[in-house]
Amino acid sequence: MFFTAINIQQFMPVQQPTTTASTIGTQRQSQIVSVTKEATMKAEILWSLKVTQSHYSFHSSEQTRQLFSAMFPDSEIAKNFSCGQTKCAYICSYGLAPHFKSLLTNKLKSGDENYVLLFDESLNRMTQSKQCDFHVRFWNGDQVQTQFFDIEFMGHARADDLKLAFEKGTEALPKKNMLQISMDGPNVNWSFYKKVEQSLADEYGLNLLNLGSCGLHIVNGAFQKGLSSTGWRIDGFLRAIYQLLHDCPARREEYLKVTEAQDGLLPLSFCPTRWVENTPVLERALQILPNLATYVSAVGGKRTPNPDTKSFDEVCQALKNPLLEAQINFALSVSKSVTPFLTKYQTDKPMVPFLAADLHKMLKNLMCRFIKPEVMQEAKSVKKLLDVDIKLPTNYIDYSSVDLGYVTNRILKELRAKQKVGASTIMDFRRSCRDGLVAMVDKLQQKSPLKYILVKNMGFLDPVNMADEKQTDQLKGMLRRTLAYLVDQGRINEQDCDEIIQQYAHFLDDVVQKNHSAFADFNSLSDRVDTFLHSCMSKENEVQKLWKICRQLLLLSHGQGTVERGFSVNRKIEVENLVEDTYRAQRMIVDHLRIVGGIENVAVDKELLLSVSCARQRYIDSLEEKRKKEETQAKNRKRKALFEEIEELQSKKKRLESDMKALVESADKYALKAESTGQVTLIAKSNSLRHGAKEKKVELEHLEKQLSEKQLHFKSK
Repeated sequence: MFFTAINIQQFMPVQQPTTTASTIGTQRQSQIVSVTKEATMKAEILWSLKVTQSHYSFHSSEQTRQLFSAMFPDSEIAKNFSCGQTKCAYICSYGLAPHFKSLLTNKLKSGDENYVLLFDESLNRMTQSKQCDFHVRFWNGDQVQTQFFDIEFMGHARADDLKLAFEKGTEALPKKNMLQISMDGPNVNWSFYKKVEQSLADEYGLNLLNLGSCGLHIVNGAFQKGLSSTGWRIDGFLRAIYQLLHDCPARREEYLKVTEAQDGLLPLSFCPTRWVENTPVLERALQILPNLATYVSAVGGKRTPNPDTKSFDEVCQALKNPLLEAQINFALSVSKSVTPFLTKYQTDKPMVPFLAADLHKMLKNLMCRFIKPEVMQEAKSVKKLLDVDIKLPTNYIDYSSVDLGYVTNRILKELRAKQKVGASTIMDFRRSCRDGLVAMVDKLQQKSPLKYILVKNMGFLDPVNMADEKQTDQLKGMLRRTLAYLVDQGRINEQDCDEIIQQYAHFLDDVVQKNHSAFADFNSLSDRVDTFLHSCMSKENEVQKLWKICRQLLLLSHGQGTVERGFSVNRKIEVENLVEDTYRAQRMIVDHLRIVGGIENVAVDKELLLSVSCARQRYIDSLEEKRKKEETQAKNRKRKALFEEIEELQSKKKRLESDMKALVESADKYALKAESTGQVTLIAKSNSLRHGAKEKKVELEHLEKQLSEKQLHFKSK
């Protein structure tokens, strides 16, 4: 790594050895270790890093000086140490975080290095706003690295709001070097994506490389849709058995006593939005089904109190279903068929070269469960597999042959043999299973990354494929299609394509053959393709144009695993009264510590010390800026209130003028009528109206005076 490790021992006072025994006592008494301000500052930096890394509150730093002095009475650093709540907070927010972000920004701005941007938003429960996290993916030495970059807070998360947050959060990044935006797949994200891509095309003549939305989310969503299409409501049952015994010690004790469960197994928490993380939940539900039946029976026999809750009623209703165990086993069987993919692609390593093969394998296995063998034999390529019409009934095998999983089939046979269910019930069950598989595969076909050119063709970077001479022509075809796409997106010069293809052929014939076993034995689970190809290509002068393309392609993100894990960090950081800037700072520090491998590996160099020494002034400037902002806002509120008051007075003035005019006109009409008819009463009415008009005039004059004063006051503000 590029960081220099801290030698913590350098902060400790060092005593020089004495030369004679007679002077030992004198030297020990007179020797005072001179501890510099820099050494104390380093100690305060280390403590601030520890506070952030362990998610301590800043308040936990109170009275640390007295504590450390008591713990280390012989240390001058401990005596000079001063890092209370406020200081720890501004060291983190205005010293450490700005320095770590500048290190990252400088890397991304140096030269023409490309990067990938990843983003996702979630609710911050403390600030009660949507928090949009931005991560960047870039080359760091011989491997690709994904790192947190910034946070933006929003109310609405419409496409325009996302674009505004994107522009603000990535202001320091060179947009022309951005290769891809990695995201999950809501329509609002795609709308935002199109806006950003249009901006890049207009400004730089470039298009983003599109691999679709996150494959992890798509497979997750497909699994959820498949099981919901069966109509079984397994999710409701799993949630109910957990809630039945959660946060209720008395009921839990009664359950364990009645069921005599020696193993003490209890339901696991079910997360409805992350089905594939719930394979252990399904397995546990199957393990405790007999115990649940025993408990429900005991409640029915009044051997234990009735919980009388909605969750208990749901459990009772579900246990009446003779097919419940078969349903859970089928869900478990399907879950196990997709879990390996989701587990493998949670990594930050470059995985796009293997994505098509793994998705193809998973999709094919699911389709073989209900599609006729002759149809599947024809669908050998990715394109043909996606083109299979899975909604066409003639492509289905007979419902009795649908692959439900070994255990599910055994349970159905036992139920039929014991005459607990009829043939028609089993037929309906098998049809429900098929409907679930159809819905799942349909979503995978429609949303899968397999539809995108780069995903289908980046297998030419798989070392195992390179080692297979039988695939040489196929790999060259993949490279040609990839280059054609990159040319269309404005990412490479068309004139370089022939040379790149020749360099790839040379690489296969020369480098790969000389290191055949290393390529053939490559393991995508344990090895890193970026590090591997960097060691093989970066120093080969004959393949530098090829390597430049490979560097771009290996940057591409296969999913949102890093961003999703970041949300877990967010929840650890979230505390009441934590302001937005502090969230940003803590996330930046935590991620930097993750990248360098811990506090002991942070480079406490001159730049960091300078940044921390300026932290207090930045903090004071921030408070002053905040004070001025609040004053301006207060002034604007007063000005707005005064403006509204002036508008109200002007409106009132218009009403008075209108009323006065109407009174005068009415008085004139009555006076004219009295003159023509000689009726005295009309004169009285006319005089009464004129009197009212005079009162309105006095009121109007007073109002005009008020209005003049308010307008003068408004101009002076």
